[in-house]
Amino acid sequence: MFSAVIGAEVSQSVYKMTVVYYKEGHLVDALDHYVTTTLANHSHVDETVKSFLDNIKEKRSGIDNVTEWIGHPINAFQLVERTANGWKKVEQNIKSSTVVPTKATLDFLSYWNEVIDVDGIWTGRDDVNISAQGLCRLHQTYKLDLKTLMSGTILNKTASPLTTSDVINIGIYLKAEDQIEWYEAYLELDDVTEKESVLYKLAMTYYMEDFAWKSLSIFTDLQKISSRPLENLVKIVRQKAEKAGNDRPFKKRKGPTSFLSKIYENLCRGNIQTNQAIPVLHCYNKVTRIPYYTGKEEVLSYIPRISRFHDVISDAEISQLQDFSKPDLTPSDVLGKAGQHFPGRISETSWIEPSKDVSKKLEKRIELLTRLDTVYREETVTSEYFQVVNYGFGGHYLRHYDALYSDQKYAKDNVYGDRIATWMFYLNTVAAGGATVFPKLNLRILPIKLPRSGYLNTNKCSGNHTDQKYAK
Repeated sequence: MFSAVIGAEVSQSVYKMTVVYYKEGHLVDALDHYVTTTLANHSHVDETVKSFLDNIKEKRSGIDNVTEWIGHPINAFQLVERTANGWKKVEQNIKSSTVVPTKATLDFLSYWNEVIDVDGIWTGRDDVNISAQGLCRLHQTYKLDLKTLMSGTILNKTASPLTTSDVINIGIYLKAEDQIEWYEAYLELDDVTEKESVLYKLAMTYYMEDFAWKSLSIFTDLQKISSRPLENLVKIVRQKAEKAGNDRPFKKRKGPTSFLSKIYENLCRGNIQTNQAIPVLHCYNKVTRIPYYTGKEEVLSYIPRISRFHDVISDAEISQLQDFSKPDLTPSDVLGKAGQHFPGRISETSWIEPSKDVSKKLEKRIELLTRLDTVYREETVTSEYFQVVNYGFGGHYLRHYDALYSDQKYAKDNVYGDRIATWMFYLNTVAAGGATVFPKLNLRILPIKLPRSGYLNTNKCSGNHTDQKYAK
């Protein structure tokens, strides 16, 4: 098996997000032309359209490295939300702006359809959902301070702060307890000027969760500053509160309860690395059957065997793998759940044909270093296609075994045997996060471009290595 960290819907692919970014650039030019032409003809352009255009120009003006910019989760979320929702509102506004469409209107709408439909890559509601869940998951897994996150900083990487609209749009896709946590944290920020909408959402969330007195308190305060007609709503909330009696205590989200889950999250955060074997681990040049070809092996664990090899793949080969994989990336499946959304695995996958020259070269090197038969054959399968796994914004794979048949109900259908070992190339270095962790070993491997890891999945006596369960 082969996997990599390179960047599941559009929001889960750095490649697809980059395509969306450049498509948006074309739409900005088209909208600018529409606004300029319409105003030159002394026709009306809605203020929301002009404000949207000015705002988006400003946001895009300071971006030098697009891939690096998209790599920040807040930038990624704002791009997804803007392209999925904001641009759609602009298109609908322009469509309805005149009874008889002008040439400028027709030109923009024609270009809109051309850009959106050319390759099918554009964001939608599911991408906003995945992105919102991804931000929430980052907060929970890495124990990020919510106010710091909302101010634009995640793991010491800074972006534009979340806006009131961003926070409300994120909250739509979160569980009630998470919504409350996000809204309350946002309201505690010093520079929040548009509190009314968030207060309203917070009060409604408390109401829907049967915390009527808490909801009533917020609505009563909101009534003093809001231009909304809240009298009838306050009356309804008060009636529910008086009928229900005192609110039960509000319980905030608990962290993981199981021992392994706690270790897993600590390893992801980089808080622990206490492998007992570390004092006796070592690096050496591994001899192969070709005398002049040796491998730089760094042993990370002896039982089960986990090693990191250095200088096995070149930058050119990495680029080839990435280029081959981009057009065919699709949401990753889990054994027994093909075609189903599985929240424990958020990524995209592409398979590289074994006939590719780069596949043959890498197969040979892995065979020399591991002494395992890695050549893919149709008639006798001893290895799989190389698999490129794309973990984008908020992507992860919870604890699992790579050995496929730990669940024996799948073993009877396989005539080729199980996965006895896994080899992983890291195709890039990520700025933060992205570690592969082995909770039972207290082992954490950071994704660094060019080094790669290999490990045994099974042993010949008992099948799965019970310590081999890992997460990405």
